[in-house]
Amino acid sequence: MARRYVADLKEARTNGSKTILLVDDEERVLLVLGTICSSEGYKVLKANSGREALELCREQHVDLVILDIYMPDMNGLDLIRRLRTSYSQAKIIAISGGGPLAGKDVLQLARERGASQTFGKPFQLQELKEAIQKLLDG
Repeated sequence: MARRYVADLKEARTNGSKTILLVDDEERVLLVLGTICSSEGYKVLKANSGREALELCREQHVDLVILDIYMPDMNGLDLIRRLRTSYSQAKIIAISGGGPLAGKDVLQLARERGASQTFGKPFQLQELKEAIQKLLDG
């Protein structure tokens, strides 16, 4: 599937120099998260899979990755591991509807693998905005 780049230049504020990569196999989730992030002035990249996300990271500097845990070709836990190995500077927010994997909570596993922050679905949009700002400003 073709890569999609979204940069809302009319919203260019001080956040405009920060790039957020959104990774989810659900188009609706990418649309909502993309709208939130671009309205805050961030440059937004979108990927439908873990493999596509890694390709984008090779091509561009990414400050923050927001990813879903359950995706078809590469789950979010594997993506976190690979991001931590190759792009250790990027902050990571993992999002999931929950459920166990190997007998453990997937969000706990995400934190153990290096996620900076985790959110269970459904989550409060204001809490996500605050987490993004804290991670990128800190």
